[in-house]
Amino acid sequence: SWFLAEKYAGAIKTVFVALFYSAIYPAGLYIASLALFINYWVNKYCLLRLWKNPPPMGDFLALLSKVYLALAVLIKLIVSLNFYSYWLVDNCFEVTNLLVISTDEFVQKKGIQANVDFVYTECEANLSKNSNPWSFTTFDWMTRDQEKLVLIQGISSVVMTVIVAVVIFGVPFVGFVKHLFSGSYKTVGRAHNKKFSEVEEIQAYVPQVEMELLTHPLLATDIGKLKTEHVSWKGNYDHFNLCSEEDLPDMTHEERVKSFSPCVYYPPREYETES
Repeated sequence: SWFLAEKYAGAIKTVFVALFYSAIYPAGLYIASLALFINYWVNKYCLLRLWKNPPPMGDFLALLSKVYLALAVLIKLIVSLNFYSYWLVDNCFEVTNLLVISTDEFVQKKGIQANVDFVYTECEANLSKNSNPWSFTTFDWMTRDQEKLVLIQGISSVVMTVIVAVVIFGVPFVGFVKHLFSGSYKTVGRAHNKKFSEVEEIQAYVPQVEMELLTHPLLATDIGKLKTEHVSWKGNYDHFNLCSEEDLPDMTHEERVKSFSPCVYYPPREYETES
């Protein structure tokens, strides 16, 4: 046996991890694609050759997976924005053409100073401490390429946040408000001029007892007032009827009728008056 929910969970987990670290390890996207490709063909072979047939399923898991994938893309944009802004890693960046005064006690006493081409100074290259996760603010210590990348990534994360919020919360909210002022009934099929009582395929509920050794089920009701065309099978109804004199010879007809659930056909009035 197998569970479709586990298959969806495994695929979404693979996609999420690959997207989460795509900024610092882009090759993970190719590895995830290969894993999903292999997983697809293995599951297809097992489904057609090894696993037993699953029960009928709806589209709930597929629709829910789309929401999780949209959230995964949103988280990828926000995390990548943080990675690109925190690219210095050691919180230091170059400052050129500065006069450096040593902090060493011996050097300070001697008054030694040095002119250098560049030095490293400390900075707070952590976007989560400087602003909110959706911010695309650039800083002086960023390179030009890094500024452009952070700007594009920040705008993309804001746009994706709006899209996900509208899809997850906006659409259901609009449907809820619409449902308050309008009905949700939808017709199935189309209207015909044929009356319901004239449809030959109509089947009625008739009490029956299923028996494995018999070709037809046993009717557990009096068929005297029943229209046999409404029974779900065709055959000798008197022979397969429990409410019969052959099966209950010691009981009168009235007693037999009272012993079983009644099943009566009431024809439309126009047919009743014509007959």
